[in-house]
Parts: sequence; C-alpha cells; structure tokens
Amino acid sequence: RCWWTFVPSTIMEDEKVPLVIDMHGGGLTADAQMATSGYLELAESQKFILVYPKGRNNLWSTCGSDEMSCDQFSSKIGDVWDDIGFLTQLISNVVQVTDADQPWSNLIDPERVYTTGFSMGCMMAQRYALERSKVLAGFACHGGELNYIGEESTQTLDDYKNSYDLQPMPAFLTIGTDDKSYLPLAEQDFINWSYWNTCPDADAKSEITTTLTLIGSGKEDTESVDVNRTSSGPCTIDDLSIDTVIMKLMGVGHAPDSRVAGPSYEFLKSRTRPGALDELPSPVETISLIISSSAASAKVFSAIVGILNAGVVVCSTLLLAA
Repeated sequence: RCWWTFVPSTIMEDEKVPLVIDMHGGGLTADAQMATSGYLELAESQKFILVYPKGRNNLWSTCGSDEMSCDQFSSKIGDVWDDIGFLTQLISNVVQVTDADQPWSNLIDPERVYTTGFSMGCMMAQRYALERSKVLAGFACHGGELNYIGEESTQTLDDYKNSYDLQPMPAFLTIGTDDKSYLPLAEQDFINWSYWNTCPDADAKSEITTTLTLIGSGKEDTESVDVNRTSSGPCTIDDLSIDTVIMKLMGVGHAPDSRVAGPSYEFLKSRTRPGALDELPSPVETISLIISSSAASAKVFSAIVGILNAGVVVCSTLLLAA
C-alpha cells in the first residue's frame, strides 16, 4: 500500500503543522484527487502537509471493522480489507518519522490530523472518524456518506458510539443539491453526527445562505456558487468546541469541487485531539521516493507542483507482512 505526501516550501523547519489526508473517489486515483480537490493549492498558503493515499484497486473498504456492514460490502465488491489499519499505520509513519531525509520529519502536530475526500473517499473519511476518533481531530468531506449507517434509532446510534468509544468529532459535510443519489444520505449523516456530538436538535440549528468563490485549481477566481450552510452547534464538550455542519452547493452535481477546500479547511484548522500520539502504533518500514517538480517519472504530480513553483512530493510504500 502506498501514498503521496506533499510538503509545501512555505513550512519552516521549526514549525509544527497539521496533516490532511485527502482520499480519492471509487475508481479514481490519488493523482486525480490531487488535481481536483483544491487542497494542494491551499497547503502552500495555509501551511499544512498533505497525504494522498491510494486505495486498493482504487477502492476503499468503507465498512471499516463492522462485521454486518462488511458482509454487505463484500457482497458488492467481492472482498474486504483493512483500510482502518492502513490509514492508522500511515498516520503513525508520517507523524512519527524522525529520518532527516524525509522532508516532513518532525514537522507534524500529531494532535491536528484531519481526513477529507470525495465520494468513496468521503465515505472512508467518515468511517475513519467514527472508528478512530481518538486519533483524528476532525473531518471534512464532499459528495459521500457514512456507509451502512442511515436513519437509525437512537439506541442503534448509541450502540455505534459505545462500540467505537466515539469522541466528540467536528464534522463538515459538503454536497451538491443536484447530487440526487448522495444528497439525502449526506443530510442523514448531518443528523447522525449532530446526535453523536450531542449538539442541538433540528429546531436549534442555524442556516446561512451565502456565495462561495472558487479558489485555485488553475481556473479564474471569478466562478461562484450559492451555498446553503446549516450548523448544529457549536457545543462545548470536554473543553473542546464541537460543531456539525452541512454545506449545500446549489445546482452542483456529483463531481469533485475545489471550491469546498477553503471553507472545509477553515473549519478544521483549529481543531485538536489531545493525546492522539498515544493512540498510534509504532512506525513500520517504508520505501520512499522523493520527486522534485522537474521529475519526469511523475508527470501529473510534477506538473501540479510546477504550478506552485515550490514544494516536494514524496511517494511512500508501506511494507506489509505477508
């Protein structure tokens, strides 16, 4: 299993910065996510390190460790694998690296690790938030759902919370109003995360309609879209400010959208998970290849980094025991 890491040139040697894990959609690729999500451009100005993991056969095992959910997943996909374990080991290796040859060595704040993604990557971002909330400080994702958890009784939701020892989890969901398949599922996710976060019920939520301007991704910064943003919270839980947000892009269908990166990261960047480092396993051996912006062997990545005129992209492979 492998991933790409992007280290912006704007990060200084003595800084501790967040880590964002950005996951591609089903059937898509890590390089496609890098090119379309909008986080690459944002990393330079906001100073955070990015990881783009590669799904197995370009898919994510979004059932996590839940046996009943994985039976459903296996009946559709034909196999189940441990992406919760893969992502946890990835985080451990990236956060705890001390090898001076790795450009991100000693730069990452282990209490500010966030997941994001599109479509199936969004599903995986939410599943990881559910099952590894003691590691993750928050998530924000676009065009997906929390697989196999829909409109449930409060008892079932409580069972999930207790099973995974779910901690309060800042959640930022984005979805297009013309994304007919996923819109109702994302709306249900908003209800479920609001419940898990013990935030106010629907009668207490706030709605704000505004206009969002497109940033980055090589386009003119003039394209805009009307947005409806609904928040549940903020709530203060264990001295942490927790809120749940769903942001709907009017007239937008099911596609990656770089416009959501800015408000998503703005929501995440102040969130912390105290004690996260203690929840991580020991690092394991990896093989890494450092790619400069002129590397011919990574044309897609080098072209994107070339636009930024800075930064380093690294490909790492996790060596798993047979």
